Amino acid sequence: MPTTEKIVFWNAENFFGTTYQGWSAFPDKRYDEEYYRQPGIFATRVARLADRVAAFSGSASGPDVLGLCEVEMSQGTMEAIRDALNTALSTTYTLCYRQLRGNREIAPILLTRWTVNSTRILAHDRRIIEVSLTRHGTPITVFVLHGPSNISDRARASARVGAQIVYQRIVALGASSRVVVMGDFNDPPSGDAVATDLHAGSST
Repeated sequence: MPTTEKIVFWNAENFFGTTYQGWSAFPDKRYDEEYYRQPGIFATRVARLADRVAAFSGSASGPDVLGLCEVEMSQGTMEAIRDALNTALSTTYTLCYRQLRGNREIAPILLTRWTVNSTRILAHDRRIIEVSLTRHGTPITVFVLHGPSNISDRARASARVGAQIVYQRIVALGASSRVVVMGDFNDPPSGDAVATDLHAGSST
């Protein structure tokens, strides 16, 4: 019988851990100190996240693949989120991430119950990771990205470059490849980055 795969993306919006990292730049310094001084924030946010992704996926155990962005770029924080969700949802997610270089200490991550083959950085400054998965013997490539805020011509141009990078990689994988692109594009479906550069809705 065919199965329905459950895939969800959520912008975690400045999800930091309870360990003090000493970040110096705004706004990471603020959240670093806030979560350290008030560890209950982390527990509350994990519980709410578990509720929301379970509701979106229609499954008490959550989605098969969960992408998050704006997660503190600390291995401890990422692992703590994974462990807390595994407990809350009674599941066994594998954490996929890479340390990125950028103007903030946040990054996209992927949590999945599928077999993980590899995780690579597609673009440091545009917060894009590529994760190779296998589901029932079928290879599936998932891209998780967090586009620049749509606040200036420069930011919009940067978002377009990020979308182009992803699309070029999809083309390189081949027309028969199974691909999922998820993230906060900071661009509407009709925007240039999504509609034109990522070719969303195209059969290509």
